[in-house]
Amino acid sequence: MHIGRDIILNAIGIALCIASASIQAQPMSAGARQGLYLEQQRLNEWKAQQQQQADWQAQQRAQAQWQARENAIQAQIAKYRATPYYGTLIIQGETNHIGWGGGGYVTKELAEKKALEAACTHSSCSILITIASTCAGVARPDWATNGQYWIVATDTNPKRAVEKAYYACEQKHGQGNCIYAKNPNTPQYFDTYCSGYDYEAYGQKN
Repeated sequence: MHIGRDIILNAIGIALCIASASIQAQPMSAGARQGLYLEQQRLNEWKAQQQQQADWQAQQRAQAQWQARENAIQAQIAKYRATPYYGTLIIQGETNHIGWGGGGYVTKELAEKKALEAACTHSSCSILITIASTCAGVARPDWATNGQYWIVATDTNPKRAVEKAYYACEQKHGQGNCIYAKNPNTPQYFDTYCSGYDYEAYGQKN
């Protein structure tokens, strides 16, 4: 009796397994597939939104960092431009030669001292002009033999500085009778003598 019952139970178990496998093998309905597709689509959209948000935040941080650096640079430039940097022109003794001590010195006294030390090649030299954060154009009549005839004009625009000095000389000594001094070290500034941040001459402390 027990043997027969076991055979029947085994047969029922096998039948249930077969039925279960048959149910699992049934294809997914169209509605179910559509539901899964929509769910996956929503998940993908959410992930994309999260990535966009993260990218935007990273971009904002990078922009803020760049702006902070730019602000610091501009503040330093503004400080340099607001600071007077001096340069001095000297007359070489009793000649019509002039000398330039370079520009960019932090004090007027230092600029004059450096000009007299570095640019004076005669036994006695005198200061023609000391400028700060500008350019000097210098002209004289072509017949002049000493420094008393030099005419100096200043302007933040180097070309205008030369023109102003030359025209002032012509007004005093006649048209076509003047020449202007040339600074061979600064051809980019129309042969003028310039001192200041905008002319790449600044920050000299000694």
